[in-house]
Amino acid sequence: MVVNKITSYLGLANKGRKVHVGENLVKKIEKNKIHLILFASDHISQSQSKIKLKAEAKNIPMFENLTASELANALNYEKLSAVGLSDVHLAKQIIKILKEEKNGTKKSKTED
Repeated sequence: MVVNKITSYLGLANKGRKVHVGENLVKKIEKNKIHLILFASDHISQSQSKIKLKAEAKNIPMFENLTASELANALNYEKLSAVGLSDVHLAKQIIKILKEEKNGTKKSKTED
């Protein structure tokens, strides 16, 4: 359920050209344009380490909740180990979902 919500948000962000990967992601981090980074939980690469260092320096939230195939499938890529979002509102929504999952809390429909 959580994975479906996140991949849906990633699909929306991708249509709006707010998803960044690879070298483009690194450039956007350096320009303070990234508000969230999602790393594949089952794949570690040298580029991930580089991205993590830059993101930590800029205090960008990072999560490792999706697998490489889930990230790639959400964005129609063959392989993907890191994704950055430049849309602050979608980033906040995904962060909220991930924190709720981590804390084991979920808002009921009546609380909205």
